[in-house]
Amino acid sequence: QMTPQSVARAEETLRRAIGRDPEYAAAYYALGLAKWNQALASDSQESASRETGARRKESAALFRKALDLDPDLSDAHAGLANYAMQYDWDWARAENELRAGLAGEPSVAIQNGYAFLMVFQNRFAEADEHIRLSQELDPIGGVSTANRALLWNLEGRFSRSREEFQRMLQRSPGLIPAQYMIGLTYIEEGHPEMSLPILRELKQRTPVAQMFEAMAAARTGQRSEAVRLMQPFEQKHPEAGVANQWFALVYAFLGDETSAIKWLERSVNHHEWQALNLAVHPAYVPMRNAPAFQALKKRVGL
Repeated sequence: QMTPQSVARAEETLRRAIGRDPEYAAAYYALGLAKWNQALASDSQESASRETGARRKESAALFRKALDLDPDLSDAHAGLANYAMQYDWDWARAENELRAGLAGEPSVAIQNGYAFLMVFQNRFAEADEHIRLSQELDPIGGVSTANRALLWNLEGRFSRSREEFQRMLQRSPGLIPAQYMIGLTYIEEGHPEMSLPILRELKQRTPVAQMFEAMAAARTGQRSEAVRLMQPFEQKHPEAGVANQWFALVYAFLGDETSAIKWLERSVNHHEWQALNLAVHPAYVPMRNAPAFQALKKRVGL
């Protein structure tokens, strides 16, 4: 379900499972995944926080514990691959973990991990094959659906991405991140006016939706309005409660390359998951040849 409440319930139940069977490898992996997903399920998206980084390290330790107990547990290799990508920018190690996972039982997590690795490296045809395999293994699972939707969004297939997020909402109507992303696909597609009813309604439940409203304003060239909408969050930085890359997207939609790159650098400094899409995010196409942008890509190893 990928809500803060459901992830917390998962963690509690998994701890009880480990209490009953301390040798149960799959429970250690799943507990690591629950901790990893706490930030993703949160409506604050405060991915730059130290607390999130600590949870991710704890996740990696749990994935290793699972592999100690069961070296053939494919999903745990996928978890370590994600950690290698986000925190160490070690693309070779990530691919080695994914290859090790492929040698085990069929795994949605391995296929999704490979798809993201391929997308981040601009290898879209290979990514699509892994997305297809993931869909065969898990056609309706919430996390798999979200991953497919995110991948298609990064490939610039906005309407298809939006359809997947809408399917998620049919099963979990309160899922806030899916609603953000539906709004974002309209903005990226060049129809920001279509996003506004979604975002303004969402803002009544979570103030951070205002950042996406700023993106919509930016996409229509309303710089002063975009800056006004961002200002309450920018004033709180570095405790803004939103991802640094959200600021970068507003400035990218405004065509302000210097400011966009400044916020992307902050995203990279905090090892945000979003920083890994530097080389492929459609919003950054106009600045891809800028020396400062190229330097960030090189730093992340893309």
